[in-house]
Amino acid sequence: LVSLRRFFRMLEKEGLPVQPGVVDKLETMGFRHRRRLPITLDEEEVRAFLEVVDNPRDRAILYVMLFMGLRISEVVALNVDDIREGDEGLVIKGKGDKQRYVPIHPQVHRAVAAYRRVRPSQVIADRLGVPLFVSRLRRRVDPSTVRRFIKQYGMKAQKLKAQKARQLSPHKFRHTFATLLLQGQVDIRYIQELLGHEHLSTTQIYTRVARTDLEAAIARHRLSDLV
Repeated sequence: LVSLRRFFRMLEKEGLPVQPGVVDKLETMGFRHRRRLPITLDEEEVRAFLEVVDNPRDRAILYVMLFMGLRISEVVALNVDDIREGDEGLVIKGKGDKQRYVPIHPQVHRAVAAYRRVRPSQVIADRLGVPLFVSRLRRRVDPSTVRRFIKQYGMKAQKLKAQKARQLSPHKFRHTFATLLLQGQVDIRYIQELLGHEHLSTTQIYTRVARTDLEAAIARHRLSDLV
């Protein structure tokens, strides 16, 4: 908007007519910024990341994000009875108390079962209940703890570029969940429901990621060397 003001002032100095009120009208207009593509891990990078995760609790938390797409606030809010053997899914209360059903992938069940075998006993309950994921103090794990260990594992994963490793966060794994589903030909409306997005336009950012994959595939066409 500032640049446009300067442009119109320049026109006026050159003696070119500028319709009165045009700048005021610009101020009332909404300018839609182009959204950046979310940072995600591809399949090979996810495998490389998980190879360095040696803590059962951390691994279970990562599996919940990678196979269920939960927000970090939803992950740490899980209670001990939310993911039980035999459960096919659970109801998550997300933003604005909006509820959604999310299936529990068998990989999540295996990871949580492995964590339960080493999980501290006599965990301290809080206002949300008895937490599933706990710290060494036997209290509900804090989001900052998850953010910290994601950074630490990211720097250890050799196949991850240093710049991407530094930018890793719990939300990047939520992005990765959505992108991997889309690459697996899952309908975007199902992804919208799994993520708990109110509007489909919020989910459609991931279709741009898929387009970049398509462009890369075309670039590898066997006839690319034609002259």
